[in-house]
Amino acid sequence: PGLALDTRTGLAQDRRTGFTLIEILLVVSLVSVVGLALYSAFSNSLNIWDKINRDVPAENIDIFFDRIALDLRNCFIFSGMNFEGNNSHIAFPAIIKIQTTSGVQEQIGQVSYLLNSRDNKIYRRQSNFSEVYQGKIGQERKWDSTVSSIRFYYYYYDSEDEEYYWLDSWESKGSGLGLEKKEEFPLSVRVRVTVKDGDSEQVFTRTISIPFSHYTPRKES
Repeated sequence: PGLALDTRTGLAQDRRTGFTLIEILLVVSLVSVVGLALYSAFSNSLNIWDKINRDVPAENIDIFFDRIALDLRNCFIFSGMNFEGNNSHIAFPAIIKIQTTSGVQEQIGQVSYLLNSRDNKIYRRQSNFSEVYQGKIGQERKWDSTVSSIRFYYYYYDSEDEEYYWLDSWESKGSGLGLEKKEEFPLSVRVRVTVKDGDSEQVFTRTISIPFSHYTPRKES
């Protein structure tokens, strides 16, 4: 079976069919093209997924700026809790929200921001009135972006010189700044954050005005 006589040549011909070399090469080429297309689609999907879930420095820092701006605009003078800060840390009295068993409550407390050198993350800490006087840290939150540095600068008006200055630190002591003790807030705070983004760094800056702040010259006795 499978053999037939060729009437022209008188020789037996094998009728069993098979793939020619060209057909095999064509199939291999098609399989390669399809495989490459599938790999490309899968690779693109992974890249998109990675971008969606990747830590985006700009977005995280925008959230941080919005949070600290809200806190600074809600700060106020409160006896026993001063507005203090240096180039890398800031703390001030403000209205804070505390989660209790009966729900969220607003209380008088202290808010602080700093860069933790152990993990290079920005931390926001808030403590209620009782925790401040006990030296305890209340609720704490950190931002995921890896930060190289954070710098705070304090805008001050010197009524004697009638000039504005940017200071590297601020102490609400009522002395050395020409201010009444009750008027010890900077006009604005400038925040400069340097964020690591792979092998490069990005710098973000925002200046936040403090509506509550005002100044009068100290009266000499």
